[in-house]
Amino acid sequence: MTFNKMLMTSASAALVLIAPAYAQEGTAAEETASRESAIERVLGTVTVTATKKADVEDVQTVAVAMTAYNADTLDALNVTTLESLSYSSPNVSLDDVGTARGTANFAIRGLGVNSSIPSIDPAVGVFVDGVYLGVNSGVVVDLFDLDSIEVLRGPQGLLFGRNTTGGAIVVNTANPTDEFSFKARTSVDGPVDSDRGGANANVQAIVSGPLIENLLNGKFGVSYNTDAGYFKNEFNGDNHGELQSVTYRGALEFMPTDALTFLGKLEYTDSRSDGPSGKNHAFFDRDNFDMSINNPGFGESETILGSLRTDLDVGFGNGVITNIFGYRNYESTSSADIDATPFTLFHSNAEFDQEQFSNELRYAGTFDKLDLTTGLYYFEQTLDYTEIRNLPTTRPPTLPASIPWGFYGGGTLDHTVWGAFANIDYSLTDKLIATLGVRYSVEEKAGDVIYIRPRMPCSVVQGTCSPDGFNSLISLITGGAVQEPNGFSDLMNGRTGPPRLASSISGTTMFNPTPTIPRASVRAATTSASPTCRSSTSSWRRPAASASMKKKWTHTKSASRPRAKMAASRSTALPS
Repeated sequence: MTFNKMLMTSASAALVLIAPAYAQEGTAAEETASRESAIERVLGTVTVTATKKADVEDVQTVAVAMTAYNADTLDALNVTTLESLSYSSPNVSLDDVGTARGTANFAIRGLGVNSSIPSIDPAVGVFVDGVYLGVNSGVVVDLFDLDSIEVLRGPQGLLFGRNTTGGAIVVNTANPTDEFSFKARTSVDGPVDSDRGGANANVQAIVSGPLIENLLNGKFGVSYNTDAGYFKNEFNGDNHGELQSVTYRGALEFMPTDALTFLGKLEYTDSRSDGPSGKNHAFFDRDNFDMSINNPGFGESETILGSLRTDLDVGFGNGVITNIFGYRNYESTSSADIDATPFTLFHSNAEFDQEQFSNELRYAGTFDKLDLTTGLYYFEQTLDYTEIRNLPTTRPPTLPASIPWGFYGGGTLDHTVWGAFANIDYSLTDKLIATLGVRYSVEEKAGDVIYIRPRMPCSVVQGTCSPDGFNSLISLITGGAVQEPNGFSDLMNGRTGPPRLASSISGTTMFNPTPTIPRASVRAATTSASPTCRSSTSSWRRPAASASMKKKWTHTKSASRPRAKMAASRSTALPS
């Protein structure tokens, strides 16, 4: 089949089966719902959980600068990754870093971190089912079976803690349902011009329903993505940007009493792809997709993400006690052509392992005019990172051929955080609320750094690179005249004391003058002109397909072509 002018098409099919007891009910209502347009779905009621109160709130009445999407909105906008939301969230840029596929380069209100180095903390925190993701790696992945996404703009340290100076992305996956349902969906998209790249296909299926009536509900879903590559590598004529990934997600909801609920979720993702698609502007103009690299590279990763949420309704303040335990394990290996030329000038390989545990225990309740949210938080993670740089032009001409030449290094990090927080909303009048909050945190980092220098082959991840001792290769080259340390170890302690205070006064009339009429914000997004890593090269990724876009040019690091895409979303009227 030949795709000439437009291959940016998508097809989807969904089948929902409801329990027979309800199959005859509300025929007229179902017919009306079937005629609901995409824009009506986008403008439906959207509730948010980011305030961590006992009850969810309507996004139109929350005194937080945010854009929120419910499941219908996400389906209408055809959101497949977090990157897709860049087109419909004001002052938000959700891209990958360019030099490492799947690594987030998120910025809100201009605050972000453009780095693939795992020990560099993000400025925009990502939370999945209440679990904070400690590193940017493995964040930009396919999304499916979602309940809501909330994009919070501005510092969110009071309720969410560390690394949220720019804002926070709150992702809530769908819970098991009380009624049996099955949903399947497929989509296909590809480049908008011929003789470059291939199709990108995605297949998803979710089954959900009661396992034991009124006691145990279950859900299982799978998403498979195969991408033939969006670009053509002129070095060998092959497509570049190929990807195969699969995600399995299971969930169980146990309800032993009316007041107590346990919700467990477990997700596994396996991804295999080419390395980053880069071009060197010394060889190619900026206004095209031409590229030629002699190292296609690769990226392989496995992710396990699990959470266990416990909710207990209590009579004290008509509130709820919530505990969220989270676990994540991420392992990856990668190879990239950093020089982005058909020559071997600078190639890089990397290994990265991350494991984290977290737990948040909080209480939320209401006492007359006062809403109280308070809790304790614990987080720990370990990082092991190896980087190998192949720079053949730096090899000393006198070095014997029997001695390998490469730059090896990296580091390890043990990271622990404790925190306590409290937030009070007090209703001064029916339309005026005063907010006062406080958070206290203690943070400790213990790290080993191994300089990325010419040395004998070693791996930090495998435990063969040590910060102790001296670099034997440098000693060999200099005949023992230079004794270069392998690296160093360091311990850093920090705390917020005195506790950070936050306060505000908000009036609901300011933000929702016509509460019976939902509002929408519509914006057109353009590319960012910030460089990827070096002034001479730039890196791309396949544009995210959307129902609101049929033709699009995307160059991750050049503003030469605008992203011709518009989408509608619900947003509060607070300043962005």
